[in-house]
Amino acid sequence: MSGKEVILTLEELQERLSYWQTVLRLQDWEIELKMSRHHEMRATATGQSRWWIQDKSAEIKVLTHEDYLAVGFLGSQDMEETIVHELLHGHYLSDADALDIPEDGYKRDILEQAITLTAAALISLHRR
Repeated sequence: MSGKEVILTLEELQERLSYWQTVLRLQDWEIELKMSRHHEMRATATGQSRWWIQDKSAEIKVLTHEDYLAVGFLGSQDMEETIVHELLHGHYLSDADALDIPEDGYKRDILEQAITLTAAALISLHRR
């Protein structure tokens, strides 16, 4: 996380999604964005995505600010960084699946860490 609190409306998130789709060369994908409640996502997730490569479509969920506070996540919430993180999964997730990297192994953890650090770096550069 970037350390800066960035809480956006769904409309603002849509604008940020469009911008980052262009930057990350995913503008030809149909991506549905949703604000989601904690119980609709994995227990430790502030964002979640599903990708259908054959259709070039995806769904990205971003945890609502109310649930972020209620669950007691450490640090500040940055919804824009969450979107960038989930968009990066569009590039890397298919490679992980093609390489048959299990969902719950250290290789997937390393990939997740790389995506997290890349998203943070992109956001930091963008906000300079």
